[in-house]
Amino acid sequence: LLETQQPTSAKEAFRFVKAAEYYRKFIPGFSTIAQPLHQYAPTTKEQRTKKSQATPITLSDDALDAFNKLKRILTNDLVLRIPDQNLPFKIQTDASKIGVGAVLMQTHPNGDLPVAYLSNKFTATQMNWPATEQECYAIVYAIEKWHKYLDGQSFSIETDHKPLLPLNSKQQLNSKCERWRLKLQQYRFTIKYIKGKHNTVADYLSRSPVDNGSNDEDDYIPTKSATTQTDDYMKTKIVAPVITRNYAKRQVAERSDLHSVD
Repeated sequence: LLETQQPTSAKEAFRFVKAAEYYRKFIPGFSTIAQPLHQYAPTTKEQRTKKSQATPITLSDDALDAFNKLKRILTNDLVLRIPDQNLPFKIQTDASKIGVGAVLMQTHPNGDLPVAYLSNKFTATQMNWPATEQECYAIVYAIEKWHKYLDGQSFSIETDHKPLLPLNSKQQLNSKCERWRLKLQQYRFTIKYIKGKHNTVADYLSRSPVDNGSNDEDDYIPTKSATTQTDDYMKTKIVAPVITRNYAKRQVAERSDLHSVD
């Protein structure tokens, strides 16, 4: 989050301040701090046009100070918290055309507070994936990134992509998502839908990715589960494809041929 570049358009500036607003009740004087950035909010019909929102801008000195100050606040102990294994974890994820973003949170008595943020750029191949695959990858990437916190814990995923709601309970028609679903079976989680307007932090991070994406988009780093004691069950990094019906029939036929020879 600290490494995200300053906004270069009114749309980017307003998107950032909306993301920061998610934690405004934990930031004393938020309205005063963020005021210089609110000048980029679209208030007229003309300002709401795509052309106007995409017009390059240079932040004023006051707006740049507000941007940097809010980034520091969002990543210090006023907002960002140390993980507490006694509190439930929640992940909000999102994918844009250029990358994924996510925030790991815990539910405190006074509200949800962040434990960690992540953003990751898509490779050229990943940019061409369908939206469902991109959104699914955001979930997989976040869970694996925060494995040390989530392994053995019950947690929830919040996404604004409705087709992924049955990800952990139903076989996926998309082959890539099905492989990922099988890989995530070692975790205990539920998936909930949230509207995009409530997913502002992950949305901002996905549209301002910092880390470079992996060149081998279907790879993953195998992990060892403390709860299931499953080790690196695959020698390769690619999840084994689901066995098709035709493949199974061929296997049976081959076994029958062998028995016939004997």
